[in-house]
Amino acid sequence: MLLKDCQIYDLKKSTLDLDLEIEKVKEEVMAATQTKERAEMILSELTSQDASYIKIKAKVGKATQELNAAQKKLDKLESEYDQKLMDQKFEFVEKVLVDRKVIRGPDYKLKWGSTMQDKGGASFASRWKEIYGATYVTPKDKVWVQGAVWNGECFKHRDAVLVKIPLEVYIEKRKREVGKSERAIEQKRRELQAEAGVAKSRVYTPEELADLGL
Repeated sequence: MLLKDCQIYDLKKSTLDLDLEIEKVKEEVMAATQTKERAEMILSELTSQDASYIKIKAKVGKATQELNAAQKKLDKLESEYDQKLMDQKFEFVEKVLVDRKVIRGPDYKLKWGSTMQDKGGASFASRWKEIYGATYVTPKDKVWVQGAVWNGECFKHRDAVLVKIPLEVYIEKRKREVGKSERAIEQKRRELQAEAGVAKSRVYTPEELADLGL
């Protein structure tokens, strides 16, 4: 499989068996909460002399125990969630791809970085780490890559690893790249203009060409 064919799934939008398990327990917590609240409301309208007081009070106690047990179960599942992702102890029920044309998440940009060293002894991945603060993407970032290997530290495909660059840093990087490109174009235009001047000709600007309908 080629790198471009690796599928990056959005775990926030996808559905996992872990999600369904947590949703089921959340329903148990809600049901136990409602039962407890109804029993407490009835109990608040009774006095200790009422015949049903002891029965309703016992029902409140039972509902409280059931709620505590359900909440404890939910807390355990939620605390184990990320670790189960890291350990690959989950299955997809529904997969949703990350849109690579859109910035992934509010804080970072996903990029594949080569681990092969250049003549200077550095790699894209190491340079991005040093210059742009890039770090490895993990399942805790709520993404999963099909076609790449998750080795417990990073997603790796041959000599490439998936990293994330802080969004603010990435935006500044793109601004510099665009600025450099625009300066290069302007420099080339000036060189052509100079050559045209020597030849007693001229280079038309895009605006002038537009005005001429060209």
